[in-house]
Amino acid sequence: HTYSLRGMVEATDMANKQRVISVSDAAERLGLTHRRVLMLIADGRLGAQRIGNSWVVDVASLEDRARSRVKSGRHFSPARAWGLLFLADGLGAPWLDNVSVSKLRSHLKRRSIHELSSRLDTRGQPHRYRAHPSDIARLAREPDLMLSGGSAAAQLSMGLTDPDRLVAYASAERIRDLVGKYALEPSREGNAVLRQLPDLGHQWKARPIAPRSAVALDLASDRDPRARSVGEAVLSEYEH
Repeated sequence: HTYSLRGMVEATDMANKQRVISVSDAAERLGLTHRRVLMLIADGRLGAQRIGNSWVVDVASLEDRARSRVKSGRHFSPARAWGLLFLADGLGAPWLDNVSVSKLRSHLKRRSIHELSSRLDTRGQPHRYRAHPSDIARLAREPDLMLSGGSAAAQLSMGLTDPDRLVAYASAERIRDLVGKYALEPSREGNAVLRQLPDLGHQWKARPIAPRSAVALDLASDRDPRARSVGEAVLSEYEH
């Protein structure tokens, strides 16, 4: 009976843990910055509770918010999300028509990237994998990857290097190839984050390095406090 009771208690504890996630995980799932998720908690728009000195987010509340955002249609389409990020850095967006480009420029005049971050979560769904540490550098040199986060920060002179992890955007097909080639294993604590790019049409041209604004957004939702701090600092450069 003692063993059965202990098992029930452990099962209950596990279920309770599964109903909450960290602020960093919530930010990654929603495509928001760490600071934005804390603001949603403070405003009561996202259910959370404090454990010790940290907040944990209620998964049910997170899922409700994600569903409501999809229904509201307020988020940008993938093509427009990337268009806005490219335009924010003075880059062209040839996969968009002139009307869409004009509307996105208007958005950027009225609001900063930070303020628009909640509408840019369609830029790429993150998938976490565990790669052999010796493969990280080789992965970063693979073709058809658009480096982001800590993998791109040093090249963009953001004052951050993270050689032990990979963060990059790639197509679904390319991700499948890399998973097979490097025997990548799905892992919540993985050292390789591959963000799946949606189909953006034949005129879309990925870059070796993601736009600075996209890199900053990915850093700002990173689990590492130093990366988040760098991301938030870079995003502040886009504020009017």
